[in-house]
Amino acid sequence: ALTVLGAGLATQTEVKAENEHPRYTAARNEVLEYNYVPAQLWDQQNKKIKELEEAYKAQEEAYKAQEETLLRVLRENSDLFKKKQKELNELKEAYKAQEETLQGVLRDRSKLFEEKQRELTDLRRSD
Repeated sequence: ALTVLGAGLATQTEVKAENEHPRYTAARNEVLEYNYVPAQLWDQQNKKIKELEEAYKAQEEAYKAQEETLLRVLRENSDLFKKKQKELNELKEAYKAQEETLQGVLRDRSKLFEEKQRELTDLRRSD
């Protein structure tokens, strides 16, 4: 019984879909017959097109502003990176020079220590 009832409702729905409003049917037939669009519809479409164009322009301007900001930030970061890279290289060079100096001092101290060891050994032998 429910299947029959469901089928009946589906049939009624189809019938309702087939029965379009008379004004809609008349307007559609008129447009198809004379190949023109009513002025009100034309005006609505033009307004919608203008709204979409304005929205597009606003989006495009926002995109360009974001792009410019991003490029500026990238340039600034690139400049900062170059500056920090230069500072790092300078620190590496200073470290290397200091390391060489310390190694030289260490060699000198080592030689001095060996010399003093020999002197001490010689003094002990002479006693």
